Amino acid sequence: AVRPAGAARGARRGGRRRLRGGGRVMRLRLRVRLPDIDVPLALGALGLVTLGLATVYSATSIPGAHEGLWVKQLAWAVLALGAATVAAAVPYRVYDALAWPAYGVSLLLLVAVLLFGDAAMGAKRWLVVGPVRFQPSEIAKIATVLVLARLFDDPRLDLRRVRDWLPALLLVLVPFGLVAEEP
Repeated sequence: AVRPAGAARGARRGGRRRLRGGGRVMRLRLRVRLPDIDVPLALGALGLVTLGLATVYSATSIPGAHEGLWVKQLAWAVLALGAATVAAAVPYRVYDALAWPAYGVSLLLLVAVLLFGDAAMGAKRWLVVGPVRFQPSEIAKIATVLVLARLFDDPRLDLRRVRDWLPALLLVLVPFGLVAEEP
């Protein structure tokens, strides 16, 4: 067990703390700051996840009808909670710096779907990169939100004027149009 320097057993000799048996105290500083959370929002999200799990359990509790699907849903919910915790711990300036590059990459991926996309269930909405198959529209949703947040963060913006809403409208319509073109 690692003990903090102040909790070391033994006397001070020569300006250094020593453990019984002559070993030196290892100083370990781990500074991880968990993000502040909005408790009502977190409880609402937890309630929705619980309601969803109960619904899936109820719908699949009939023998032979996807038994145990709720366990898979629970595993995904736990994974999502971990991802949300990591995402909330990242300083917001990182997202601010990544907003425009992520938006540009998402637009390129949406164009790539139109050119090289893989069809599934009659819709050409997937990109296949090696063993990974994903929908670029999901990335575009997150990137668009990040760019809009950065755009609306400008203190000179007066949202009472229609003119200040037009850039935001254009930023939303471009990925919207590319997704609408997917057959």
